[in-house]
Order: sequence, then C-alpha cells, then structure tokens
Amino acid sequence: MACNGNIASAPAVKTSLFPASTTASACTANPPITKRKSPTNGLQWEYRVSTSCKNVIISGFYDSIGMYSKSTDNQKKIADQWLALLGMADRADQPFNKLSYGDQRLLLIARAMVKHPPLLILDEPCLGLDDMNRQLVLALIEKICEGKETTVLYVNHHAEDQIKGIENYFGLKKNN
Repeated sequence: MACNGNIASAPAVKTSLFPASTTASACTANPPITKRKSPTNGLQWEYRVSTSCKNVIISGFYDSIGMYSKSTDNQKKIADQWLALLGMADRADQPFNKLSYGDQRLLLIARAMVKHPPLLILDEPCLGLDDMNRQLVLALIEKICEGKETTVLYVNHHAEDQIKGIENYFGLKKNN
C-alpha cells in the first residue's frame, strides 16, 4: 500500500490488560499520548524533572505532569503491573528523563492506559524511534488491541507500522 498517511481505527477493538479488581474507573479525559511534529513539543518533553518511572505511570490517574497528590496502594499496584508488562519493573525508581526515548514512549502509553480510557489516540507513536524501540511500541499497541475495553485510533505514515489488531484502515494518497 503506497500512501503518505494511514489513519487506522478499530471501533470494535477493546482492551483489558489487567483484571477489573485492579483497575480504576473508566477515563473520560486522559491526555493525548504525544503529538510529535517536532522534538520540542509533546508530553514526553514536559517531564524534565527527575520523576520516577513508576510516578510517571501513576500521574496518569491525575492527568498531571508529575505527582502532586499521594498515590493509593491500588494505583501503585497498577503501576507495578504496567512496569512488569513493559519489562521495566527493576527500573521503577529510575528517573524518567534518564531513560531512552523508546522506553519513555512505552511509559507514556502505559500512563495513558492506567484508567482504561474508552478511546486511545496515538498520533505517530513510533516517530523518531530506532527499529528495536519501534518494534517494542508496536508490540505494546498490539497487546492493547487484544483487549476489550479501549478503542484505538492509530495514525502513522508508514505502511510497515500497521497493527495486527486494527482491521479498519483509511489511506491518503498524493493527487498528482
């Protein structure tokens, strides 16, 4: 498929990565993951302070950049589950701003998912990543698409970055 942009949505794709007993109520106002048009904008660049990886995920419960409230035991448990899923449990206390760009992106996707939002919009989530980190981000998105609670709207400009769990695609072509 030769196209300049793909907009893929899967209205029937939902996610439930953790049992309902450990989840918070559904989110209606989770912030977008990242809007990566230039390296100077987006949520990823707003975490300049040395917030821990675990607190970045927990901050998703408060829709804040950083922690300004005491987290609950349940929120800590959910953050630990996400860190384990991402293979970062041993880095829970490591500063977010010391991680690779790819690891930061994975944590921000987990941050967006902690409240099981009804809709997750990912605009170019692989932009600027090397091949290894791109594959990790794509694998996480596929894992989210396997679940039952969140609809995923995924935007990309590379046909090779298609997600297996997304069945509906809309492609844009240049009009010569």
